[in-house]
Amino acid sequence: MQGNPNYSSVVNWAGFKSDKLVELTNTMVHEVDPARQKQASDAWSDYVLDEAWAVIVCTQKQRVVSQPKVKGLRWNLDEMFQANDAWLEA
Repeated sequence: MQGNPNYSSVVNWAGFKSDKLVELTNTMVHEVDPARQKQASDAWSDYVLDEAWAVIVCTQKQRVVSQPKVKGLRWNLDEMFQANDAWLEA
């Protein structure tokens, strides 16, 4: 979750900051026991929903159509379409 701009406890698009969120995120990320992982994930989820600073339920990638000779189209880690490296095959 640290790298997700929607829910990161360090930096997120909403500018939300919380010591409790940092604590819950760190516990969730570093816990290795499966039973405690579930507890940590549930606690994190409950906190995020209670605070309601980010409520993204699901996302859908943009649809992209191109000719077969168009290469280099990709999605970044934030699921945003990137054409920066696109090129045409001869």
